[in-house]
Order: sequence, then structure tokens, then C-alpha cells
Amino acid sequence: MQDCDKTKEQLLEELARARQRIGVLEAAEAERERIRDAVRMSEARFRAITEQCPLGILVADTETRRFVMANAKASAMLGYTEDELLDLRVESIHPPQTLPMTLREFESMISGVTKQSQPLPVLCKDGSLRYVIVNCTLLEIGGQNRILGFFTDITELKRAEESLRESEERYRLLVENAGDAIFLADETGRLLDVNPEAQNQTGFSREELLAFNILDLDMNQTPESLSSFVSAFRSQGKAFFETRHRRKDGSALPVELRAVRLDLTDRMLMLGIARDITSRKKTEAELIRQKKLLRSLIDSTPDAVYVKDAQGRYLLVNQEAARRVGKPVEDILGQSDSAVFPPEQAAAIREYDQLVLAGSATNTIEEQLTTMDGSRAFLTTKGPLFDESGQKVGLFGFSRDITERNRVTETMVQTEKMASVGGLAAGMAHEINNPLGGIMQSAQVLAMRLRPDAPANLAAAGRAGCPMEALQAYFEDRQLPQLLDDVRESAKRAAAIVSNMIEFSEVGSSAWLPIDLNVVAEKSIELCEQDYNLLERYDLKHIAIIREYDTQELNVPCSANQMQQVLFNLLRNAAQALIEAQTPEPAITLRTRKEEKCAVIEVEDNGPGMDEATRKRIFEPFFTTKGPDKGTGLGLSVSYFIVVNRHYGTITVQAAPGGGTRFVIRLPLERIAPAQGLAGGRPDLA
Repeated sequence: MQDCDKTKEQLLEELARARQRIGVLEAAEAERERIRDAVRMSEARFRAITEQCPLGILVADTETRRFVMANAKASAMLGYTEDELLDLRVESIHPPQTLPMTLREFESMISGVTKQSQPLPVLCKDGSLRYVIVNCTLLEIGGQNRILGFFTDITELKRAEESLRESEERYRLLVENAGDAIFLADETGRLLDVNPEAQNQTGFSREELLAFNILDLDMNQTPESLSSFVSAFRSQGKAFFETRHRRKDGSALPVELRAVRLDLTDRMLMLGIARDITSRKKTEAELIRQKKLLRSLIDSTPDAVYVKDAQGRYLLVNQEAARRVGKPVEDILGQSDSAVFPPEQAAAIREYDQLVLAGSATNTIEEQLTTMDGSRAFLTTKGPLFDESGQKVGLFGFSRDITERNRVTETMVQTEKMASVGGLAAGMAHEINNPLGGIMQSAQVLAMRLRPDAPANLAAAGRAGCPMEALQAYFEDRQLPQLLDDVRESAKRAAAIVSNMIEFSEVGSSAWLPIDLNVVAEKSIELCEQDYNLLERYDLKHIAIIREYDTQELNVPCSANQMQQVLFNLLRNAAQALIEAQTPEPAITLRTRKEEKCAVIEVEDNGPGMDEATRKRIFEPFFTTKGPDKGTGLGLSVSYFIVVNRHYGTITVQAAPGGGTRFVIRLPLERIAPAQGLAGGRPDLA
């Protein structure tokens, strides 16, 4: 019984102890539940913190280097989902080429040597790279070591740094290899930095230049220029001018200087760029020299040179062109032809300019223009003017006065005519002289045999049984004496024609004596006033003779008789033209004057003039505008021959329909040998 009771007590004690242990266990379980709740709450708070963190967070096992946790920022940074990241290891998100460095950084952080990594590249899911800095902390979670990494994305910063570094490298290369000198100075002008070209230009070393003020290099510096530079630089923030920099050897270097103000946060700097313009200055000087040379050539040429725009306005004219129109060059520039020439001439010029502009080649024409020297003939060459792109922008022109050339050409043509006619005249004169001599002799003999007082005639009449008085009555009734007079008069006229023709074949004489042309002119007028044939047909009393003689004696080596013949022919032709045209207030003017190398005689009338076709043929032998009973056409031809071939002078005619006629004779003031005149050429009497 005792044993049973004891056992019972023991059982109760054990039960009590069991209950006590159960209570302890229940309390322990409750504590464990509380701890689990605290852990869950802590994990929730940790998750909330990591999700709100602006940095990427990854937790990895230190042994396996496998990720055990990742926040949303890390997922977004790498392009993986959180579940995908938990399947990856540390080396999975780093490029293979940088993996050794990455693992060294990982081991260093595990060992506690470093808490922050250097910039590391990470490989995103799409294959792109980003750069991060990792700050690590070691944790023990559930008895296992974990490493907590905070990833700071520095990709944009890295790119900005690389871009800045590249920009700085490019700037350094540009500055060091720039063809211009570059100076960096503070606001006072003290040099802070220079590039190699600045050293090359000035000859100073970098250390020497950094001891200068930038204005110390300016050889053109004056107080006024310095003040102007500082004012422009401070107000506008920039300045630009040409100057000369001082070189180490003391020489001057022409430069083009640009200064720019750099406004930094803490101060203001000056950036100066100096360009060596030595070559440009030489080129400009050469261009100026060539321009002056070209202008001198253009102004020195005897031709008129000009350039017009497409609207016909003058852009360039030389001195000769200005002289011809009697205006200064500056008054012509910008004007059109209507401001320079008469309206009808300006219209013709503009019409021809339009044809030139419509084509692409140069054209040459002969123009008759009114200038300060009167109406002159010009040989004008015009062509279109093109700009750099090949567009027509105007035209150029060269105009040469060919008035004298045309006169010389006409003279040469006339001389050739005279030479050919001279040979013909010599042969014809000798052939005509023989029968003409017989006619004149027979007429003279016939007249002698009709004389009533000649003994031989009386004897012959007696033998014939015809009284001389009866024969004379017959002769008078049949007008035989008058017919004989007509035969002799016609023979004389034929003899005069032959004599004129012989003039063409004779060579002039050099044995002329000095004769006063004023006296020759006056005697020629007297000869006209006494000429029977002229007075019979024309009344010279109604023609005014105007004398405009040189006030001094005008002595010229010539033949007085031959020159009187020339002036007589000219005066007679003028009188006939005035009377036949019934010119109101008719007048003939004789002028004499002395020029450089010659004496000049002019015979001018205010008659009907002549057209151009007549003017060109006026000196041709046998050419006449008169009737057959009023002239032979040899008067002016003989006059031409006497002046040109005998006296080695010139004779020209200026005439226009209704504008009168003027003959101009020029005779050399010095004696000329025949050989010189014929073989050596006619002297220049212009």
C-alpha cells in the first residue's frame, strides 16, 4: 500500500513537473511567436525601406555570391525582375573583361578592407553597360553571412565626365595645334596661358610671355587706342582690330586681334586670338599695286575703256573716256548713256548693249558719236561681263578713235587712185597731144589763109577768079571765122585737160621757196574775182568772203602758183555750190593757222554740203556732180595731187547734207626731199 501511495505521489510530482514544463514550453513558444512576429515586422519594415530607397539594393550570400534579395530600383537599373535577380550571382551582372577586378572588390568588401568600391561597370539584361559605385555592409541573417550592397548609378555622371574629358582633349588639341596665337589673360590683361603658336609668332617662350600683359605686345598702343579698346571690351564684351605685335627680335608682326570676355563665376577672363596677317598684308599690298598699275594702264591708254552693269550704268571709266565726253570720272560713274550722249545716240548705244548682253561673245562695230572733239568715228569692241558664278552682270567696252585712221585710209585709197590714174594720164596725154597739135596747127593755118590782107590769100583768090571781098562776105555769111574760133577754143580746152592729166605723172620738186600762205590765200581770192568764166556765170558780189588769217606770217616751202591753183579750185567750187543752191546769206571763210608740225588752210562755205557717198569720191579723177558743160571732174583731183604728191601734205573734206563743206589743207613747215616723201612715207601732220 505504501508502495502504491508512494508511486502515486511520485506520479503527481512528475505530473506537476510535466505541467511546469508544459507551461515553460508554452511560454517559450509564445516568445518564439513573438520573435517571429518581430522578425516578420522587421523584414516588412526592411522591405519597405529598401523599396523606398533611391539606390539600388542587392543582398548576396558571401559564400555562394548568389543574390538573396533585390529592391525595385536595382531591378529597374539592371532590367531584370526581382525573381530573375534571385537566380543570378554577383559575376552574372558584370562584363567578363572586368570580372577579375569586380571579384577583387567583392572580396575586399567581405573582408572589411573597403566599404566603397571604385566605379564598376554592370551588365544590364539588354546588354548595355551602366556604371555604379557600391557601398557594402556585412550582415548575419539566420546564422548566415550576407553582404548588403547599395548601388549608386553614376552612368550619366561617367558619361558627362568622359564627354568633358573628350571636350577638354579636343580643346587642348585645338589650342595647341591652332594656326592662330591664343592668349588667356585676367581682366587686367596679365597673361595666364598661351598656346605654342603664340610662342612661334612672338619668338618668346611660354615663361617669358606669362610675365607680360597682353597689351605689352601691342606696338600700336597709344593712350587713345588703349582707352578705346578697354571701353569696347568692357561694354560689348569683345573687341576686334588690326595691330602689330612686338616680337622678341624687335620686329613687328601684323596681326588681326580678337578679344572676347569670359564671365566666370568668380572672375572675368580675357581670351585673345591673334592671327598672323603678314601674308594677307603682302597680298593686299600686291593687289593695291596691281590695281594702281592696272588703273595707270587703263588711264594711259588712248582708247576709251569702260564697264557697265546690266542696266547700262557706268561702273568704271578711264580718263580718256571722261575726256571725250567732257566730264570728270566721278560725274560719269553711276550714270547711263542718256546722261552722256545725245538721245538718239544713247538709244542706239543701249540697243547694241542689249544685243551684247544677249550673247556670250565679244562684238566689234564702228560708231559715229558726238564728243568734245565733234563728231568722231570709233571702233568699239564690247563683250559680256561674268561674275564668279558665271552669271552675266554687265559688259565691258574698248573704244578707239579711228577718225584719223579713216582719213588716212581714204588718203591712201585716193593716193592709189592717183598713182594708177597718173600712169594712165601720162600715156593718154602723149597720145592725145599729137592729134591735138595737128588740130590746133591746122586751125591756126586755116585762120591765116582766110585773112583778107594776106598777099598770098589775095593772089590765090585772083587766080581762082573770086574777089577777096566776095570770099569774105561768104565766110561771114557762113560764120566760118566763128567756127574757127570755136575749134581753137575747144582745142585750148582739150590742151588744158591734157596739161592737167600730165600733172598726175610728174614728180614734185623739193626746191620750193618759203611763201606766206596768207598772201597766197589773198591772191587766190583776187584771182577768183577776176576770172571771166566765173564772173560770167556767177555774181561773186553776193557772196561774203570772210578772212580769218593767222596774225603772223605763215611761211611754208611750197609753189605759190600751184597752191593758188588749189585755193582757186576750192573757192570756185564753193561759189558755184552756194549760187546754185540759192543759199541765203552765202559766205565763204578762209582760215590760216599754225600747228605743231604744219600750216593749216581751211576753205569753208555755208552751202548745201554733200552726202557721205559723194564725200568719199570727191577727189576721184573725172568725178563731178556738175553738168558736162560746167566741169571736167579734174579740178579737185589735181588739187589733191598738188597737195599730197607735190607738197607731201594732206587735204581732207568735212561735210554733211545741209551742213556746209569745209576743206582742210595741211602742209609741212619744213622742206621734205622727194625721196623722203615717196619712199620714206608722208610725214605725220596730225
